[in-house]
Amino acid sequence: MRLLSLAALFASAAITAKTTLGVSFASAHPVQDQQRQAAFGTYHSNALAAAMADHYTFDSNAQGPPELSDVLAKEKSATIALDAILRSEALVRAISGDSADFNAGLTLLLPTNKAFLSLGAIPDDLDTVMMRHFIPQRVTLAEMTDGVAVASYKDSASLRFFEDAGTTFVQADERAPTAVNGGAGTQAGNGTYFLVDDLFI
Repeated sequence: MRLLSLAALFASAAITAKTTLGVSFASAHPVQDQQRQAAFGTYHSNALAAAMADHYTFDSNAQGPPELSDVLAKEKSATIALDAILRSEALVRAISGDSADFNAGLTLLLPTNKAFLSLGAIPDDLDTVMMRHFIPQRVTLAEMTDGVAVASYKDSASLRFFEDAGTTFVQADERAPTAVNGGAGTQAGNGTYFLVDDLFI
């Protein structure tokens, strides 16, 4: 898997370390003199998690409504997925509200640390795996329980939602369904995220 560096992107745009990409995302690598999100990148209890143990920083002084990049930085149950997202420029732009591919909004089915730790190894096609969890439109919990079907980012997976015994499930292609957790979702200026304890591999 190619490790993404955004240094060239920032340099070409003449963006300084304390200026943000979109509203809130500052850099995919630690930036000197910038406050580190205490809750982000802290869940590393075994060798798998340690393999993605880089820490990242966000601009703590960003103005305007919080984007998913702000909100996700506080999600302690999914720090491995956040590390994976930040290795892809396209996904970084998506959570930062800086991608034309997500003009209709973003619904993220965020894999928890439990989803990764159950694998024992990081998938080789991690960028594609993560894209399957990004939906380039807003999908509400009510639409999910009504059985809506949507395509994930770049048509990387076909997602079908349904409700059974009061629990909302999502099925990616022909994979086994997994529960959608987090109630009505965690809202941000550019989208919503829900939690899933499975990876769409």
